Amino acid sequence: MYLSLTGAILCLSLSAICSSAVPVSAISQGPQRIFPTPATHRPLVIWHGLGDTANGEGIAGLMRDIKEMYPGIFIHSVQYPGSGSIDDERKAGFYGNASMQVDEVAETIRDIPELADGFDGIGFSQGGLFMRDYVQRHNEPRVQNLLTVSLAS
Repeated sequence: MYLSLTGAILCLSLSAICSSAVPVSAISQGPQRIFPTPATHRPLVIWHGLGDTANGEGIAGLMRDIKEMYPGIFIHSVQYPGSGSIDDERKAGFYGNASMQVDEVAETIRDIPELADGFDGIGFSQGGLFMRDYVQRHNEPRVQNLLTVSLAS
């Protein structure tokens, strides 16, 4: 299900986030890749939604797809608590203090050298809300582009 609902939007958004601007003339060149592949890609932080985990099947599949599209990209999938079990991670989403979680994840992000010069973020549902809170209250290192994905009810 992870790409069936959001695949097209996500792929287009990732192309915009992870690549530089493309001249309009490049779009008419046919089915080949229309976005240039820079020598290095801006790192990406993914924050999963409620009930999911940082290494769940959907997030892991998405990370594989992104790494295939953008070889060499650094991806950090947020896991909270960092040393907890899968059950601990799911429980934190349902019962944890959201503000405290964002504060602790902000500390973790500051400690990851690959993210020091900024990164792009993708947040799914609750993870999108948490990423927005990170941008509003912390944002160091800086989020360059933030994509939040949620299902309409």
